[in-house]
Amino acid sequence: MEFLRETELEKYMLNKLTEVVREYVETVYKPIDSRHRKTVMVFTGDRYKPIDIIARFVNVKKK
Repeated sequence: MEFLRETELEKYMLNKLTEVVREYVETVYKPIDSRHRKTVMVFTGDRYKPIDIIARFVNVKKK
């Protein structure tokens, strides 16, 4: 499924989804001293429940 961004409502709803996913991933998955690189969420069924979350992080170099 491709996300639609043609109308203001579609853009707004996609931004809200992005904010919520970002907050969840940073709270639950993100290790200390790392930077987010990529997140993939897989949804299935008719209840919009995620069945898999793949989050990739990279370590931040200490200066």
